[in-house]
Formats: sequence, C-alpha cells, structure tokens
Amino acid sequence: STEYIFSLEASNEFLKNRVLNLPESLVVGTHYTQDKFMRHLALYRDQNTEDETLLNYFDEIEIHPVHIDVSQDNDAENTPVIEEIIKIVGSAKNYGPTHEELKELQRRQADERLAREAAEVAERERREADEAAKKMARWEEWVRGEMYS
Repeated sequence: STEYIFSLEASNEFLKNRVLNLPESLVVGTHYTQDKFMRHLALYRDQNTEDETLLNYFDEIEIHPVHIDVSQDNDAENTPVIEEIIKIVGSAKNYGPTHEELKELQRRQADERLAREAAEVAERERREADEAAKKMARWEEWVRGEMYS
C-alpha cells in the first residue's frame, strides 16, 4: 500500500528556465521545446487546480502528500530533493527473498540434493553389481580351471 506521496513543485518560470537550459541533444524529438513545453505546462496547470488535483484523493484517505519545492537550493541532479525524500522515507533497502521464496529455494535445493544422492547410490550399486558379476565370472573360470587340471 502507498505510504508516501511526494508532490514536487516549482514555478512556471523556474521550469521554463530549466527546460531552456537543457542541452539540445536532450530536447530534440521531445516535448521540451519552448513552445510545446509551455503549452503542456499551461494545460497541466489548468487541469490541476487546488480544488481538482490527484493529491486531494490521497489527502482524503489520510496519506498526506509531502510538498517539496524543487526550485529552492537545488542542483542538476536534484541532490537536496533526494536527500529530503531519504530523510522522510529512509535509505534504500535491499529486501531479500521473502519467507516463501526462501522455503521454495530450500525445497528445490533439497530436491536437487536428493536426486544427486539417488543418482550416486544408483551408480555405486551398478558398479558394485558389475564388480560382483566380474568376480563371479572369474570365480567360475577359476573353479572350471581347477576341475580340469
């Protein structure tokens, strides 16, 4: 379930300047040209008024959005914003396998071990049977040789 909602906010002027300062190679073929960007930004602002925003839904279900102004003391990599989010959420965690996944892994490993052990036993029994047959053949040959000598 959703625990955090972050609303990254900036003025139109800040966003326009940020887009204008993007390298040309990043802008080609995107909506980041000045005309297209300003048109899309105006449409976004019109559709997301204070009364009509998705953030209200989360507020109503008691998941209160955290508003972060990205235009203040920020760099190209958004380091201060990321640091602020980490303070709230905590550092990234590497969640290992679930209990069910661990049990499945252990079961598979046990199955593989049992299959390997069964194959080893079968191979050992086959070798022992071959050796016993060879011994018996030698014994019978020796006994026949003794009888005729």
